[in-house]
Amino acid sequence: MVIKVKKRPKWFYWPFTYEEYLEKQEPSNILNRIKIIIFLFSCLAFYLYSNDAESHVILAVIVGAILGILYALYYYNQAKSGKIIYED
Repeated sequence: MVIKVKKRPKWFYWPFTYEEYLEKQEPSNILNRIKIIIFLFSCLAFYLYSNDAESHVILAVIVGAILGILYALYYYNQAKSGKIIYED
């Protein structure tokens, strides 16, 4: 399966040019996104845990983090294998 991404209007990429935006979509940058997702969700889970939140709220945060990581890993594998094509 090939994911085709249409080129968006110039204002979408601001403050970058289209070429700079494509460089930011490389697999190494996607791994950085995964690290950010893990950090933010772990901070949120710790905050909720320290404030005696309901257990189902903490569980929902953890499940959300896992789903976000799985989505980012799928996107990473697609980018790494060259299955993401940017169209003009």
